[in-house]
Amino acid sequence: MKRTVSLISLLLICTMLFSCGTGTDAGSSSAAEGTQSAAPAPGTENSRDGEKPEAEGRLLITFGDSITALSDWGKTAAESCGMRCFNAGFGGMNTETALTRLDAFVTSRKPDIVTICFGMNDMLMTAKDKPQVTPERFAENLKSMAAKVRECGAVPVLMTANPLNPDVFYTSQGQNPEHYANVGSPSDWLMKYNDATRDVAAETGTALIDTYAQCMLSSQVVYRADGIHLSEAGSGIFAEALTKWISENYEIGSSGSKPDTGYTTPESGGELSLLPGDADEFFLPEAGTLVIKNEGGIYKMSNTNGLWPEAQYAFTTPVKVNKAAKLLCDIVTDQTYVAIVLYFGGATPNAYTDDQYLVVSQKLGYEIDPVSGDVLPHQHILFDAALSTLPLPAGAYDADGNIIISGVKIYIPGTANNAVTFRKFAVAAE
Repeated sequence: MKRTVSLISLLLICTMLFSCGTGTDAGSSSAAEGTQSAAPAPGTENSRDGEKPEAEGRLLITFGDSITALSDWGKTAAESCGMRCFNAGFGGMNTETALTRLDAFVTSRKPDIVTICFGMNDMLMTAKDKPQVTPERFAENLKSMAAKVRECGAVPVLMTANPLNPDVFYTSQGQNPEHYANVGSPSDWLMKYNDATRDVAAETGTALIDTYAQCMLSSQVVYRADGIHLSEAGSGIFAEALTKWISENYEIGSSGSKPDTGYTTPESGGELSLLPGDADEFFLPEAGTLVIKNEGGIYKMSNTNGLWPEAQYAFTTPVKVNKAAKLLCDIVTDQTYVAIVLYFGGATPNAYTDDQYLVVSQKLGYEIDPVSGDVLPHQHILFDAALSTLPLPAGAYDADGNIIISGVKIYIPGTANNAVTFRKFAVAAE
């Protein structure tokens, strides 16, 4: 598959590569690499002259659309620098919806560095000349996100979206070519958003990693067959560019060991709930579709629309247990259905691969709907057995054979205003 861009786009890239501007936080630029370095990162003001803060143990959060959610470039870069990583990408998200999710998935987790990569969904047309988010509004949203990240004490890093394949764009994205008649090719239109990202970086002094330019310098195909999402080569380019930026701004240890992610583990003989301590910690992709009450540690969840809404809970600190650890369930469905998905190995309900999740409610031995796979109403789910007795995916285990649990998603479909009661959903150490 051949990547194509317009002559104007190529000229813009060349101009950008050889004349990158700098802002107050975006110091020296690297034309050959398509990156700009930020000013000294937080912590350097307390260091001796010329010293950079240590990277080891810091938390990197990657925030973006499916270009982020469906790839592991953030994790790869973080591990190579001795850092922790949380993937806060969401498929289908644009900068408007991102602003509503920023606090729950980014700033509340107390990150040190936050990458911000958007554009692919913002540019999609809903009608002729009507994108999901205009380039002007897109720029304002990026400014707001960068400001909020700074307010929480972290370093924002803007990243440009990767090149797309215009030959398959309309088909793979379900887009009408007539809607783009006045904006040029899809590649030209995407460039408007990447240019806005560059402009925001320069205007606000925010660090910029121009991953679009980096991809254009490569002879490899950077997207998958859909012409949008990153291929393995594309993800590698993103990871390399981010690793380079981190190493330019932070001191990288020489031990070569993977970071201590600070896993949460239940005490010997003790239990650890897989549900949050506060109902507000659940994230609802569609606000108002679920009512969640925590009554003394017992959760009651009911939907408000009679459809199939979900609640997500992504652990900032994953739970690590050995193979002997038990899964404990005491759940009553009453008059509605329930489906429970566990995520493993650092995956979250919004960013995962096929080998990192299990619809655990289907594997507990209770009656399920033959079509949806949801546990039927009027079931009392009691389960007390080793997690390893379930058909866990390969991605659930680390190199030492421990099980890493990193998130949970709960669907409450069926009749509205009828609660599913979670008396217990936990792991217990043996």
